[in-house]
Amino acid sequence: MLTLLAPRVHCRQVGLRLARLCQGLTLALAIAGPAAAQSYPDHPIKWIVPFAPGGGGDTTARLVSREAEKLVGQPFVIDNRPGAATILGMQALLAAPPDGYTVFSGNDSLATNLYLLDKVPYKLEDVVGISVISKSPLALVTRPDFPAKDVNALMQQIKASNGKLNYGSWGIGSTSHLAMETMLDRTGASATHVPFSGSAPAALALIGGQIDMMFIDVGTGLQHIKTGKIKLFAISTKERNPAFPDVPTLGEVTLPGFDMYSWNGLWVRKGTPAAAVQKLTLAVQKVLSIPDFRKDQIERGNVPWGSTPQELDQLLHDNAVAAKELIEKRKIRLQ
Repeated sequence: MLTLLAPRVHCRQVGLRLARLCQGLTLALAIAGPAAAQSYPDHPIKWIVPFAPGGGGDTTARLVSREAEKLVGQPFVIDNRPGAATILGMQALLAAPPDGYTVFSGNDSLATNLYLLDKVPYKLEDVVGISVISKSPLALVTRPDFPAKDVNALMQQIKASNGKLNYGSWGIGSTSHLAMETMLDRTGASATHVPFSGSAPAALALIGGQIDMMFIDVGTGLQHIKTGKIKLFAISTKERNPAFPDVPTLGEVTLPGFDMYSWNGLWVRKGTPAAAVQKLTLAVQKVLSIPDFRKDQIERGNVPWGSTPQELDQLLHDNAVAAKELIEKRKIRLQ
């Protein structure tokens, strides 16, 4: 239980009646804190989404917020702030008061931006985690006519090409980019990076043969894979993906321990009341435990998570450490 200390009210050198009045005021102030915490939220909450409407991150935020508002008793108002690798959205969060009425759903870019850019207008310590919402496994895919028939053959052809093959991603420093750089680094191979503005346009370029391969999020690639428009070789996480249970992971067949995925979480500003953080966390966790909601997310290629704030903070820290090492080693910069 949160204990609030009552402000000290000076009652010296006053008459008995005024002293009693001061004592009553002190008691009222002591009670007001817990009462205010219990009333949260008493008006709509802004949910900042640093992605364009219609994308995967935006869709997930809308689905989670729609269910969560039933639990907190107030609507969430989606505020799309795309651009600058989620930095515009983060700036909007930090410009709002830390009162629990503005939340921000971002992803691993919060960590990678620190090492991709010369200057970033925030620190990881500026935010407090609510919960990891979900993780999105990646699929290693190629254009449909790529001659390799399995992962090992694909690796051999990449190495033999001496950098002549290219690969797409949904942006410099994105998870799809860093996953491929990790694979190339561990195999001693090279390939040319072709960044796109999102996973959907990268997928279209792959289907059309403009690029040779990429790590695509399972949600975006799902239908293209099932219809044979792109060719699936492996999954990027330690666990096989429920959508493709017969497809091996990279760790199983060629790169032990390989475990990369995109993920998204929910944050508030540092200084937000603990009662607000707790209520938001419990709401998100409950939404992500709803069987029908989980089933829908899995069918979309996501794996619902629902963590504690501490687990989200640790995940963000671990991502920052891993990103720093890879970005510096591979000399990746976002201009």
